[in-house]
Amino acid sequence: MTKMLRPARTVSAFALVVVMAGGAVAAAGVTAVSRPANVSMRAVRVDVNELVAPPVASDPAQSAAGALNAARVERGLPLLEWNDQVASAAQIHSDDMARSAVMQHAGSDGSRAGDRLTRVGFRWGAWGEAVAAGQPTPEDVITAWLNSPPHRAILLGDYRYVGIGRATSAAGTPYWTLVAAS
Repeated sequence: MTKMLRPARTVSAFALVVVMAGGAVAAAGVTAVSRPANVSMRAVRVDVNELVAPPVASDPAQSAAGALNAARVERGLPLLEWNDQVASAAQIHSDDMARSAVMQHAGSDGSRAGDRLTRVGFRWGAWGEAVAAGQPTPEDVITAWLNSPPHRAILLGDYRYVGIGRATSAAGTPYWTLVAAS
């Protein structure tokens, strides 16, 4: 038999925590209880001030994907799902650009993003690619792409998966590749 505890009238704290990519907390608040509830277990009080967002991903590529998805959410668009194969294709191209210290869509072997996706075993129906060089942080590269109409169309496009690669040249320049695919 379950023991019923005596109902109480209290002010309870609640937290609506929406963790978006990057660990941002979306909302929190306090409300008064209008009528007591019958409970069969003792409630645990949670102090909203003690809630801690999860740490931001330490991997720059994952952090960039988080910044991208935050921008998509702000615009009412669905999140893109990280895909390791798509990320591998992006990383291969970033490594190639950093090695040659040249920012371009074509690989040193003449490949395009679709070729690189196929090579890593990803079966794609559509893809888009954005490349950049020199932006030091994930937020900087996402901002730069969003400020460029052709790149913004890719970042906010109707894709399902994303992968981002980052590599640093011998001179210290970061090279970024974002591949979005369906």
